[in-house]
Amino acid sequence: MINTPHIHAVAGAGGTPLLLPVTGDPSAVEAYIDLPDGLLLPGGTDYGEDPVPQVTYLLEDQVHMELSQIRLAVESSF
Repeated sequence: MINTPHIHAVAGAGGTPLLLPVTGDPSAVEAYIDLPDGLLLPGGTDYGEDPVPQVTYLLEDQVHMELSQIRLAVESSF
């Protein structure tokens, strides 16, 4: 799902939004981290929170990709 307000906010701040495809390929995630000047992960998933029984579906590839992006960004002093 594309969050249009975030795209408009980045563009309005003078940035060029770059939407990255979700992938389970770690090498692709590593290649992506060098493309942007910043990283915006708007959320929607409660990382680190206790599971909510009503939630029965997660986008596992997206969760793993976003966590990898965060880790790589921190490691590279992004």
